[in-house]
Amino acid sequence: MLTWGIFAGIIMLLGSVGAIGKREPRWLYRWFRPWGANGEAGFVRRVKLALSPKNHLYTLPLLSPLLIMGIIGISLSTFGNRVDLDFLWGMMAGFGGAAVITYPIDLTKSLANYRQKIAVSAAQKLVRRVPPALSNEILVPLTQSSSPGLRIAAAVGLRELGTKEGGEALRLLGDDKDSTVAAAARDAYSDLHQVYRGIGLLSVRTMDTFKGEHAYLIKKLNGKKYDKNNAKDYETLAEMTRQINEIVYSQLPLRRSFPDIYCKDCNARAEHLRYEEWEWVRCRVCKEVHGLKTGVKQVIGQIGGQVEWEVKDGLLHLNLWNDTDRKASAADLDVLEIIGGSNINYDWAVSALVDKLHNQSLGVGTRIAVKMVNAPVLEANTLQLLKTLDQSLLPAMG
Repeated sequence: MLTWGIFAGIIMLLGSVGAIGKREPRWLYRWFRPWGANGEAGFVRRVKLALSPKNHLYTLPLLSPLLIMGIIGISLSTFGNRVDLDFLWGMMAGFGGAAVITYPIDLTKSLANYRQKIAVSAAQKLVRRVPPALSNEILVPLTQSSSPGLRIAAAVGLRELGTKEGGEALRLLGDDKDSTVAAAARDAYSDLHQVYRGIGLLSVRTMDTFKGEHAYLIKKLNGKKYDKNNAKDYETLAEMTRQINEIVYSQLPLRRSFPDIYCKDCNARAEHLRYEEWEWVRCRVCKEVHGLKTGVKQVIGQIGGQVEWEVKDGLLHLNLWNDTDRKASAADLDVLEIIGGSNINYDWAVSALVDKLHNQSLGVGTRIAVKMVNAPVLEANTLQLLKTLDQSLLPAMG
């Protein structure tokens, strides 16, 4: 029975190797998240471990049947017979011996694919959770790894990182001697080039819904084994994760530019949101991204100005008064300039604008500096209104 047990153990091992890695391991969700006393530092250590060519710890699930057989063996030692024990010890010997041989050789390539899948997940989680400089420090050298799987993981991570150094490393990796690595790097470099040209920017309207549904499914599944009863939930979660990844990636240049982005459609600043490892931005008013413009460090609204919309050296100038329609436009502002010399009713224009800012909660509790250029003569009531925006205004004018 010992011999038959050895054969059974070998067959079991080959079956385990063939099955491993077909689905993302359930433990990855917790493994690649900050937790415990060390938080982010512990997370970074686990990522570095997964991206190390010497790391074999995350393939230990392959050997989990040995633990199960050991527990059975202890039970049989107490309640079983000698034949059962011989067969079981044979299975353990066959399984363990085959594992020692199969692991480094990996004739089925399943283990290599499994290790690569873990490394890719680690690289993605790294880029999404830590500052770009630290991701750069870890992923750029990884492009020189001796392991093709780790070089592919580096390509995937650098695609999402989007830094200048990462982009150059990707370009060079496109000439890798391994055709699979080279193809992955070229695809990643092409995607990065496209997204920085603004091609394929996706709506974020669905993100609030995705957040709720994703959190619900994570809680519902709670690490449960994939089977026919929860297969649909796992498939829904995987598809939702894919869509979230695409939405977040499509706005990479916007995310990298935050907070210096401004919505031209709404005259409003962008807001930054986060859920799990994902970060994204949107206009705080329309909750969308298609009107967002980068490079806006300071917003200067004008009454009496001639420029409707102009960004220069990080300064955005907006004309907030339409004298033809006698209508003011509210906006998120850093500075309000009252520019004299135009044939307009300045008291009317200022009153209309300040009232609109207050009605939209843009001038209450905010710091808007008021500046006079070629100072027009304003009534006392108008000056009092401006003081609600800038408390330092009246003393400076007095």
